[in-house]
Amino acid sequence: SDQRMPVWGFGAKYNGDVRHCFQCGQEVEVEGVQGIMDAYRGVFRTPLTMSFPTKFTEVLETAASYARHEQEMAAEDARLSYTILLL
Repeated sequence: SDQRMPVWGFGAKYNGDVRHCFQCGQEVEVEGVQGIMDAYRGVFRTPLTMSFPTKFTEVLETAASYARHEQEMAAEDARLSYTILLL
């Protein structure tokens, strides 16, 4: 494993718009658990505020698309790939 992971948030308002899936942090992928924590904490330094309703559909679709892409990239190099979604 390369220890790089995307971090997405869900259920928040940004500039008055509810976002059901958004990237946490500046980078698409972060490194390790510390990167996850830093990305998550960084969200609270923005104008974004937690909101409702919580709708997981967009996060699940984004995660599935990411997992498919990673599988395709690994298959091209005859590698195995796995993706874990942690909510």
